[in-house]
Amino acid sequence: MRTLTVLSMVVLLSTAGVATTTIGTQAQPTTGGDPDLEAYAPEPTLTPGSAETLTIQIANDATTRYDTPPERERVTTARNVVVELDSNSAPLTVETAEHSVGSISENEPRSVPFAVDVPEDAQPGTYEVDVEMTYSYTSFRRSGGGENERTYTVTDTVEIEIDDAPQFRLTTVDDSGLQIGESGPLTVQIENIGGEPARNVALSLNSQSSMVGFDGQQSDVGRVDTLAPGEATTITYEAAVKSDASVRQYELGGTVQYTDPDGIDGRDTDLSTGIKPAAEQGFNLNIVDGTVRVDEETTVQVRVTNEGPRTANDVALDFAREYPTLRLLVGSVSAGTLEHGESATVRLPIAATRDAEAVEKSLDMRVQYRTDADEQRYDTDVSLVTDIAPRRDDFQVAASNATVGVDSSRLIQVDVTNNRNQTLTNIEASLSTSQSRLVETSAC
Repeated sequence: MRTLTVLSMVVLLSTAGVATTTIGTQAQPTTGGDPDLEAYAPEPTLTPGSAETLTIQIANDATTRYDTPPERERVTTARNVVVELDSNSAPLTVETAEHSVGSISENEPRSVPFAVDVPEDAQPGTYEVDVEMTYSYTSFRRSGGGENERTYTVTDTVEIEIDDAPQFRLTTVDDSGLQIGESGPLTVQIENIGGEPARNVALSLNSQSSMVGFDGQQSDVGRVDTLAPGEATTITYEAAVKSDASVRQYELGGTVQYTDPDGIDGRDTDLSTGIKPAAEQGFNLNIVDGTVRVDEETTVQVRVTNEGPRTANDVALDFAREYPTLRLLVGSVSAGTLEHGESATVRLPIAATRDAEAVEKSLDMRVQYRTDADEQRYDTDVSLVTDIAPRRDDFQVAASNATVGVDSSRLIQVDVTNNRNQTLTNIEASLSTSQSRLVETSAC
């Protein structure tokens, strides 16, 4: 449907030539014409739930009057063209409703882009939109005599189509397995919100941050055999979050490749979903009893606290690295299962060599645990601070009634005390003076 409106007209001015020898009127060459603007939509298909560009092409199928138009372009070109798009009853919103496109001649059609938004619930089908074109032109021109200027508004109707092809929506169903510094399962729901079934559906997730990845890569692909209109299913990926990541939302872009009922391959791009990993699992260690001592084997009591944010199963701790003067006398010590904020006390047997230094020392520890999904994890960013006490004598010796007169002898009683934190057997003791002369010795 086309509507044509004349807005204004300028009166023709003409002159007549007068001969010098005879009086008479001489006709002047005249050119006349009318632009005829028509609107087309080369790619009229729009997708629900998208912001798209609807391109309207304007062509000029002008006509001329009189047998010999010496200035055809002048009378056929539409000048100062303004194009306006009206959505009419179509389920879309026009964001840029009006464009000024200059002149449109017979040989140079113009393409005018309009930004439109199509709501997700738009019903598939064919709709009409109105394209209003206002322009000025020269209706006819007489050489040397004047011309007639007009302004027209013409409305053309263009058909568009809201597509019912497969279309998809992504939702993060479960990211509870993701923690900073760990890898874990990520479950995403994919739903076909289009009007047709899709086969061979491949969903590619791409991380928009270097802090999140998929087995060392930035993307991973999952597959679904078929998705009917309105049907949804889930795909699980193995994702990983770096240890220096922050606790925040991370964007995942999605692209779906599929085959429609006609066997034609299609793509749905610019999909997205998000994840928010939990904070890194943390533990705290404190010695509550016992002292590590140079040249001794000592058992210290250590309180292990799960600082969360999740339950840690089968917690065990050992040294994170080897120490030249310290060693753990067992492979690891178990603390059981610890809820967030729960503590347990374990006995940690440590041996310090004779070369160990009597200083305060921070020991790098490793806490091993299992998640609720029975996946084994390690926290190596934890330390145990302990004082290493100086070496002490193995025995304390004390003599009672130890005075002996000159040229006399007597029996002296010596008390020997075990000064270590362990039972000693097969002890032999001997007694001597600081002088060169020895006295009688005995064994006990």
